[in-house]
Amino acid sequence: MVNAARKNAMSRRNHKERAQPLHRAKLGNLEKHKDYVHRARDYKSKQDRIRKLREIAAFRNKDEFYWGMIKGKTKDGVAIGDRGNEALSTDVVKLLKTQDLGYVRVQIAKDEKVSDPSDSNELNKQKSLPPAMNGQPPLSSPRWRSLPKWVLSSILVSPRRARERERRLLRDMSFLPKIVRNSINTVNHPQKKSREKQKRLSISDGKTPNLPRREDQRPPLPK
Repeated sequence: MVNAARKNAMSRRNHKERAQPLHRAKLGNLEKHKDYVHRARDYKSKQDRIRKLREIAAFRNKDEFYWGMIKGKTKDGVAIGDRGNEALSTDVVKLLKTQDLGYVRVQIAKDEKVSDPSDSNELNKQKSLPPAMNGQPPLSSPRWRSLPKWVLSSILVSPRRARERERRLLRDMSFLPKIVRNSINTVNHPQKKSREKQKRLSISDGKTPNLPRREDQRPPLPK
């Protein structure tokens, strides 16, 4: 016996909504009842708001006064409000730039202090590391001999491989700001510290840094 609900569903035909006639296809989709209701409610709400605004304007007191009207400005009947974005004076801008430069200087000094190899804490940390992690070859002890070769090769870092990793890291750090890259280069290369320090001191004193020039910038030798 066929279920009654299924039988009724099978016997009903699929009712489709009426489409836009072909000669009116250029006007877009045919508006349905729900579309008309939505459009009518939107129109009524806008008319109510306009009516309320007209009532407020009709009952407005012409002698009404606020202190904000003295400095208030209008353009074509529209009030121009101030957002409070006041232009900074030259002295304030110079002070802010000085504070930014001081903050950068302090951060670079902190990085140099942390990465200074002459620091006693840094030396103690390096001594506490295993020999392979401290840049030395692993000790010839049974503990190290028992490890597989691939483990030793991953732990032991030769100076040449360390330099290659450093160059690869610096190449991948192109997205970092220039001042951060310069500080990292200064920490990794102690010979650049004196030049960077001289440059920072000259910038803080307001002078042009007197750094050694490159080969192509040096004056020609006398003949």
